[in-house]
Amino acid sequence: MDARKTAAINTLAAELAKDDAKKEADKPAASTAKKPAASTAKKPAAKKPAAKKATTTAATAKKAADDAKKTVAKKASEAKKTVAKKATTAKKTVAKKATAAKKTVASKTTAAKKSVAAAITGSEKSAAIIQIFGKDIIVDDVIAKAAADYKKNKKKAAKDIKVYIKPEENVAYYVIDDQPGSVTL
Repeated sequence: MDARKTAAINTLAAELAKDDAKKEADKPAASTAKKPAASTAKKPAAKKPAAKKATTTAATAKKAADDAKKTVAKKASEAKKTVAKKATTAKKTVAKKATAAKKTVASKTTAAKKSVAAAITGSEKSAAIIQIFGKDIIVDDVIAKAAADYKKNKKKAAKDIKVYIKPEENVAYYVIDDQPGSVTL
């Protein structure tokens, strides 16, 4: 690509030099008709040669091409920076939306668990009863007794309750908020 540009620039410079040379050649003929012969003899010696003008024109064209390359490189660099900024912004937006979606899912899951628990214990009249050794053990009463024991000992409400009933030992073992304990049936 650079070789083609250089050839084109050199061709243009040569054409410009030829045009300048023709114009210069035409000027002395016109000026001799208007002015005396003594003044025309001095002017051709003071003029620059056409080859020197072509070199100057080629140098100017090369400088313009170099300036254009620099401008293009600068704009390309700015475009890369803009694209990088937009990509970073997009990544942040996606991360925020993913976090928000996770929070929404977590809150909906928690709400579903609470509604299931409320449906089981609250609105419906249901009870789980274990009959063993001629004795009735109401599961809800055992859970409530375990929660009350935990609250009495730890001075705070239970969040997670697991109860293991052993009727042969007449004991219910519980794990509430990762704290073990037991109550008699």
